[in-house]
Amino acid sequence: MMGQFAATVSACLLVLGGAAVRAAEPNETFADRTLLPAGVLSVIDDLTGEGLVPPIPDTLLGVRDLFGSIYFTDDNSSPYGDGTASGIGGVPIDSGSIDFAVTGYGDDGFFGSHGEQGDYEVFVDVYDFFGDLVDSFSEVHTLEPGGVDDFY
Repeated sequence: MMGQFAATVSACLLVLGGAAVRAAEPNETFADRTLLPAGVLSVIDDLTGEGLVPPIPDTLLGVRDLFGSIYFTDDNSSPYGDGTASGIGGVPIDSGSIDFAVTGYGDDGFFGSHGEQGDYEVFVDVYDFFGDLVDSFSEVHTLEPGGVDDFY
């Protein structure tokens, strides 16, 4: 499991010709730039990113047995993400399916007792007995505070 940022790709449009280019906001064009006074060598700003991207939840992953009980958990073993993503490998498939749940860090009982929130992406790869990839899929989900997402 991993937390994911939604990425937006922007294209740059270059306009050539005699028409004047006007900016919607200051400092967007060379003609509309802000000139610093003499002696000012740098400008400092606080770039926290607050409000720009959703938070990435610290996930806890649990695999369920045939009776629905969690028998194996993982906190931070995924090779994806920022170090707070959970991942499990080598899980046997029961009757053609795998049942697992995703919750927030600290909710060891998978009851929803956590405050984690944000988008995460689930990756599932299925291998045969020879280690060959049979199927693969991924889905993006949103973990809500106090929520447990079950996958069947």
